[in-house]
Amino acid sequence: MSLREADIDQIVSGNSAAELIQQGAIVMRIENDSLMAAALIRPRKLHDVLRRALEELELDPEEAHNARYSLPFKNRGEGGDEVTRVEGLSINAAMNLARCFGNCSCTARILNEDATGINLAGVFIDFETGFRIERPARASKLFRMRTGKIITLGPDRLRMALQAEASKGLRNAVLAGLPSGLKSAYERKAILVASGGDPDAKADEETQRKVLAGFAKRWQLSPEQIEVYLGRMHNEDETVPLKVEEWKGRHIADLRALFTALRDGQIKIEDVLGVPDKDPERVVVTPDSLTPEKIVNGTTTGRDDAPAGSTAPTREEARAGNKVLDAPTVAGTAELDLGRF
Repeated sequence: MSLREADIDQIVSGNSAAELIQQGAIVMRIENDSLMAAALIRPRKLHDVLRRALEELELDPEEAHNARYSLPFKNRGEGGDEVTRVEGLSINAAMNLARCFGNCSCTARILNEDATGINLAGVFIDFETGFRIERPARASKLFRMRTGKIITLGPDRLRMALQAEASKGLRNAVLAGLPSGLKSAYERKAILVASGGDPDAKADEETQRKVLAGFAKRWQLSPEQIEVYLGRMHNEDETVPLKVEEWKGRHIADLRALFTALRDGQIKIEDVLGVPDKDPERVVVTPDSLTPEKIVNGTTTGRDDAPAGSTAPTREEARAGNKVLDAPTVAGTAELDLGRF
């Protein structure tokens, strides 16, 4: 069944999803049958799919800026810690590719729940071949404070967690179902556009200014802090900042991918750049607790036991320590309809 925003509200507020499932099952079956029939009449041509996807990146460079994420990851070894990057295509890229691919369905399904969270699955179906693939996701009902106290998310934050995890499960399912060549070509083009046309060319001052202004406006970060981050990622000596005047196109592309990851809640700003949290009661976890698998699969935001996409509890919630959620009863299986093309 396909859930609208109002349907999510009903589930979060405690209403059973059984009635919603029953109401939508027939409609969904009719939609799928119609799409399968259309797929047989108008089969896709992969060359056209790739051409359309790449043309969209050229026509709207902002899509290229939002197409990738890039996160720092600290590997612990005998010789010391090594900071590397975890990179990939974003939810925006996955949805754009699915739309250009056509004759497919993208859905996030609510499977079941337990005392601590709600299990979901992202689903991708290719109507031409009958290929179907799922990827799991989980929205936690709990939030652990820095003090160690665990509280329960209220309805609003649980709704945010559900939506965020549904998007990540969907992203992983779509990218798992699309051809590798299509994804690789799209990512190469996105990097090229995001870098200003040449990853190895010196970044122009106007582009540098826009990127720095974006981080300053959103997270109050200084140019010096950005230079330190790029130094950690790109210099042989990680302690040496990469000065703005040394930036090349690939550094701009890296920063735009980092911006996407931070904006989408895949990691917190203090985990990346060491910026202290202004709220002492907010949960902060260092990158040591992260793994590439957790980041790619969307099971962490850099906050210990915090659901991706959620925000920290208010001080009042933290002091209460036992905020009770009217836990939803999710009977059967429901779906968040996030795209049929």
